[in-house]
Amino acid sequence: MHRRFGRLSERQTRLHIPNPASPSLAAFFYCPICGKITVMEKQIVLKTETDTRSLGAALAKDMQAGQVYALVGDLGAGKTTLAKAIARGLGVTETLTSPTFTIVQEYETGRLPLYHFDVYRVSDEDELFEIGLEDYFHRGGVCLIEWADLIEDLLPADAIRIELRYGEKEGERICSISR
Repeated sequence: MHRRFGRLSERQTRLHIPNPASPSLAAFFYCPICGKITVMEKQIVLKTETDTRSLGAALAKDMQAGQVYALVGDLGAGKTTLAKAIARGLGVTETLTSPTFTIVQEYETGRLPLYHFDVYRVSDEDELFEIGLEDYFHRGGVCLIEWADLIEDLLPADAIRIELRYGEKEGERICSISR
């Protein structure tokens, strides 16, 4: 069994995501025994789009097969920008486009398959069952789900929530990462 906080066992790995606006770090704990990531909730101030791309690259570096990331935020908050940065960080060679009308786009060229969902226009949960949403969670790739708050009841309990909000200054975003 792994510890949630405190000292790490020798079988646990600590992952760091640098905060471009602060010397502090967000800490993720991955236990290879049970395959779970524990995220200590952290707020990160993203002052520029470059900061958002840096965060996406750092997240992608430590992503594991089977993880689900729930991207939440207002229109224009940076969900697709972050998703594009994650795709680049995973080594996806295709241009990531928002799957607004197709619900899901699959990218197989990176170090892990990437399944990018946009559920903004989903009007009925049956649409997601028809495309096999739950099957994607077990296909050995990473699922990024934009507008995930609209389908929260369908997400796995261990989904990692990334919320982007507008900051106080022009162009600034506040990113909260939690489990």
